[in-house]
Amino acid sequence: MFTRFFTRGIIGLSLLLAACSGGKEYDLKYRPTANTRFAFSNVTTMHMDQKMMGQNMKMDQEMIYDGVYEIGAMGSDSSYDVTLTYTRIRVNQTMESPMKKETKMDSDNIDTTSSTEDQKMYTEILNVPMKMKISKTGKVMDLKGLSEAIKAVMSDSTGAISKEAEEMAGQFSDDNLKNSMEFMFALYPEKKVSPKDSWEIEQKYEAGYPMLIKQKYVFEEEKEGKIILSNTGTIQTNKGGKGMMAMMAKMIELKGDQTGTIELDQKTGLPLMNSSEMKITGEMNMMGVKFPIQMNTTSKVSLKALN
Repeated sequence: MFTRFFTRGIIGLSLLLAACSGGKEYDLKYRPTANTRFAFSNVTTMHMDQKMMGQNMKMDQEMIYDGVYEIGAMGSDSSYDVTLTYTRIRVNQTMESPMKKETKMDSDNIDTTSSTEDQKMYTEILNVPMKMKISKTGKVMDLKGLSEAIKAVMSDSTGAISKEAEEMAGQFSDDNLKNSMEFMFALYPEKKVSPKDSWEIEQKYEAGYPMLIKQKYVFEEEKEGKIILSNTGTIQTNKGGKGMMAMMAKMIELKGDQTGTIELDQKTGLPLMNSSEMKITGEMNMMGVKFPIQMNTTSKVSLKALN
């Protein structure tokens, strides 16, 4: 009987020690191998429903950005020189308000005889290097490369640029692109983590409509050389935000939820895949009259090593 109780005690102690050990710890940081190249892909879809003045307005949009993501040397401050160059852009959009209008654009097949201002801008940003400096936490410390090229191509012979063209060019301003890149890659915890650990990150998204996003990341598992993370978050209008649509935030109140999955390379911490889905509802307030809005968006950013 003593042996039986002793054995049970040892088993219980072993289980307790295993539970307290917390498993292997990982220092998840952005530390890619210098002088490596990746195929970059960003696929974003959006469906929006809005009711205004007795009319239903719907929009379905798909935007696909392909490019080359090149990692240079690591600097003395442990940041990395990174260059992203778009090589192909595709846009498919359908709007009903109430007439139906379809817009399709593929930078590999542009009809130059009837190209619009936005098509012109998209084609001109192709093969223009966007240079960034990224920290080990995924923060974009510096970004430049596209804004001047866009302004040059969108201006007329006198150097003037139309308001419409300026608004379109604002999508690719250095600040907006910096914000977008950071939204994709700034997801690392401040300390070492083990499977099932979680951490929270708050971001201000201002590349367009200003939003405040609070996300919780969970270390799900390590599998075949990859760290699998899940994330959930809340989204709401940032009324004090900046960006090209900051004024709209005073009229439109939005809120919603986000879920996603991220695959990090275990060795380098590089996000090989980052997919997310947002479900947003809200209302537009115009002169005291409120109009409901509903949006669903999906996004998938991926990196694949190039030989």
